[in-house]
Amino acid sequence: MSEFKEIARNTESKQSEYKQNVKELEELRGLIDSTKDNLKKLTTRKKELENECIIFMKKSKIEKAVTRKFVMEKKMTKRAVATKAKDKTIHLVKFFNEVTWTDFMKLSSEQKAKHIEDYLKGKKKYEEKEVLTMKKK
Repeated sequence: MSEFKEIARNTESKQSEYKQNVKELEELRGLIDSTKDNLKKLTTRKKELENECIIFMKKSKIEKAVTRKFVMEKKMTKRAVATKAKDKTIHLVKFFNEVTWTDFMKLSSEQKAKHIEDYLKGKKKYEEKEVLTMKKK
């Protein structure tokens, strides 16, 4: 009979622990959701302030600002914009319309592939953007 009571106590203990875990999980989920919402607001405000600083720095011809904790610097970034599938098709059509077929056919398969790859690389578009970098002192 005592073995049965011991099993019953263990089961109750595990159920109690499970209920506590569920309650804590629920609290954590709520805390995480509210933190995410707050982070979105803070990130939006940060971007607004960065844009305002960039505009002021541009007008005032300031390249760098130093605070007690950070060094802010206005820089240009350049990134490649992904070519859309539709544009790739257009570029390939233009390539095959412009290529000199007698010369192209003399090339090996690897050379043909490299030739097409180089042509497409030349059609790549880039986006330049001014950003504000902040580095700790």
